[in-house]
Amino acid sequence: MRLTDVSRDVMDDMMEPVTADHPAVGMVFAGICATKKTWAIPITTLLSELDVQLPGEGAARDPELGMVVEKVGRTSGYTSSRITETDDEVSVEFGEPGSSRILKFDGVFVIEDFSHPGDSGSVVCLGGAGDTHAGPCPGGLCRIVPALEDRYDLPLTDDTELAERVRDEFLSMTRLGRLITGVVYTNEEMFLQRIEEAELSGWEQAQAEALYENWIGFARRVIDNPHHPDAVVTQEMLDELTASINGLSIMHLTEQEASALQRINDEIVSGTLGMDHDALLAFMSAQDNYDTVRDILAEVPTIALGEAGLPGQGRR
Repeated sequence: MRLTDVSRDVMDDMMEPVTADHPAVGMVFAGICATKKTWAIPITTLLSELDVQLPGEGAARDPELGMVVEKVGRTSGYTSSRITETDDEVSVEFGEPGSSRILKFDGVFVIEDFSHPGDSGSVVCLGGAGDTHAGPCPGGLCRIVPALEDRYDLPLTDDTELAERVRDEFLSMTRLGRLITGVVYTNEEMFLQRIEEAELSGWEQAQAEALYENWIGFARRVIDNPHHPDAVVTQEMLDELTASINGLSIMHLTEQEASALQRINDEIVSGTLGMDHDALLAFMSAQDNYDTVRDILAEVPTIALGEAGLPGQGRR
């Protein structure tokens, strides 16, 4: 079948129409705001599945790693960035919590900082300068923050701006940071349910208050000045983190979750001792460290890894 009754016009002429000189390479279908990660299906795959062709010869092209691409979307308008991963796989949640289902897609590609919720269906084309990014998504932090505030009676939402800066100026700068952030958003419903159902002990309340008091000042200093003399991972920090993991494992985690978290602490986190800001960014960007954490988490059946399309955070 050949598409004939179509329009070549692009909204407000923000981008050239699809032609052999400006070929389509994919279509946006999912993403996670917190990690600034967009997934697109190759246009050649999509056309083959639908058994249709684009008007004009050479109007479709396969995506390539590093390719500069552009699109015009309903929410974010015109953006241009680069393809950072090809032949990726992702699970996407469709529907509302409680009645949703998860579908797994493979053979898709990734574009960084490219779209917002509502941009699904945008055609990705070869072109652009690669530096017109989508920027922060609407919606702010996940719902876990206010839930924890209610549980522990701590002023966490007062520090929303700080938390967003840690996410956007530190975690999102590295592959491992984006993975961790994505896991939190992806499993948001499960975490919220556990927070709501778990009984709060006096020890847990005291631990939460101590962690907040010990870390909030440090976080403020470091995010404002990443090269502050205090911005170094110390043994005291690692010991405190280990104690928190042990307490969390006893109260809220399954046996497999606790084992995975302990492995990540032993194999990855312990290796950050003495690192400053720049060294930590490099460590968290290293492919082998990313692969180790991803592989460990992938073995845990209760943890959804790499999913997109969650309500308010990635549904396109």
